[in-house]
This record gives sequence, C-alpha cells and structure tokens, in this order.
Amino acid sequence: MAARRVAILLAIVLGVTACGTEADTQPRPSPITVGEKSFLDEDDVGVIAAASKNRDLPVDEIIAELEANEFCLPADVEDSGDIGTVTAMHFVVEGKLREPCAGTLDDRLIDAWDKLVAIARHEDVADISLLAGYEACEGCATLAFVTSLDEAGTFFLMAIDVTAAQADPDELLLTLVHELSHVITQNPRTELNIEVGPDQCDTFYNGSGCFTRSSYAWRWIEEFWSPDDLARVANDPDLAEGVEDRCTNNAPYTGYYGATNPEEDFAEAFSAYVFSIELPSVMDAKLAFFDRYPEFVKMRKQASKLGLTGLSHSFEGCG
Repeated sequence: MAARRVAILLAIVLGVTACGTEADTQPRPSPITVGEKSFLDEDDVGVIAAASKNRDLPVDEIIAELEANEFCLPADVEDSGDIGTVTAMHFVVEGKLREPCAGTLDDRLIDAWDKLVAIARHEDVADISLLAGYEACEGCATLAFVTSLDEAGTFFLMAIDVTAAQADPDELLLTLVHELSHVITQNPRTELNIEVGPDQCDTFYNGSGCFTRSSYAWRWIEEFWSPDDLARVANDPDLAEGVEDRCTNNAPYTGYYGATNPEEDFAEAFSAYVFSIELPSVMDAKLAFFDRYPEFVKMRKQASKLGLTGLSHSFEGCG
C-alpha cells in the first residue's frame, strides 16, 4: 500500500518509529479527526525515499529536503477545517521542536508545547511529528485538535489555537491531554489494527481501524459501554447518536461530549484523571481504570508535582 510506504518512510526520516512503545458539542470543542484525510499523496513516496536513503544524513538536511518538497504547508492545516490562520509550524523530532518550517516563531505555541511535554512521557508525544499554531477565525471554537497525516496513522499533526490557549491556560492543559489521549489510543503498533475493516472487526471499528483486544480503548469499552450503546455509535463514531439517552441524570460521563462515543468518553475522563479533578462519585470506576496503568499514574504524578491539580474546568456532568 503506497500510503503505508509513505508513513513508514516519513517515520524513518523523523526518527519517530523507534520512539513509540506503546474536541464538537458544548462546552469544549476539541475534535479528533484521525483517519479523515491524508495530507501525503502517492507522488510523495519518491521524495521521502530519497531523503531517507542515507540515514546518516544530518536531520537538518533531511528536514530541509522535506520542506523544499512542501511537507510543511499552512494551507494543509487551514484546509482541514474552519480554524483560522496558521502562525507557525514545526517538525517534531524525538519529541523536540525544530525551528519553524512555516510562519515565524510564536512564543504562545512554544509555551503550549512546553506545558504538554512537561507532563507527558517522551514516548507519549513521540508520534506527534508536526505542530501547528493558529489564531482562530471569528466564531471558531476549537482549542486544539490532532489528525493523522497518513492512512497508516503513524504521522500525527497537533494544532493549537494560540489565542485561546493564552486566554484560558487551564482549559488548554485539559484539551492538550485530551488530544494526546487520542494519539495514544490510535497507535497502530499496539492499539489499532488499520488492516482490519469494519466487517472483520471483532472489537470496535472507530472509522480508521479495529481496536486490538489488548488496547486501552477496547478494555475501556468492554468495561463501560454496553453492546446496545456501542451499536448506536458503531456505524459512525463521530455521530452523537444516543447522547441524550446516555447522558441522563447522574450517568457516568463527564458531560454530553464524553457521552458522544467511547473514545471521547476515554479522553475526557483521562484529562480529568491526569489533573486530579474531583468528579461526582459516579465517575469513580472510570477514574480508577487509569490507576491500573503505571504509565498513566506517572503522568498524573508529574502533573501533581508541577502543581497542576484542581484546574478550573467545564465538565458539567449529565442530567
């Protein structure tokens, strides 16, 4: 598959593959658009192959070649939805930002990234290979989003509204961790089998692939989502079908957005967990789920060590 070749080659160039081991409705839009579109086409294969042929080349030279062949275009981000104007874009190598490949240095974007990497483990951010900052258009309300840039799901872009990020730093942190959880649970090496289609999937097909039986998401689904509720979102996980029914009085969701589908449920609860946000007792089992995984406990402890607990939030609950 040409798209898979593109993904593998680009991962080699940016040194991403070796690193990894492992939103909309109110009130906080932070959509996940993984698998929706590929920014890389088949004509790019030769370019990346040539750049990666000599892996001893300095990273700067490889990235310069990628830039020359338009692998860092603000239009690609701006065309992905109604977001606004891109201020800066960076390649990310081994979790570290390179100099801007588009736009100019934006301290607001750098600050947001620094906050995320201060909390997350290195391997958690290793699959993010492009970072973009944008100033939102009038009426646009997406604080951040992640999207896969290739069909193989190994090359992620994270984009951040730098204006809103400054205006509400607590909401920024919650949203960044929410979006990071999507990257973690979309990992094609351990979490998501993109070779399996919806008809062959025996767990849950999320629109991009089939969750593995050992994945975080499938374990979450088995524990917290009934077959009936799951069936109502299986045809199109992005649809909020059944939200009103699920988010009844005192239901175990952070709010209507969390009740949209299992992935948003996981992401909302995960962000609350990392920052030790007090939620109603009906959420205890979901928060305790994350305690089973040392990697998630480590992130929570790091946030606590940095004094990032009890953040202001917009989790309205159900009912």
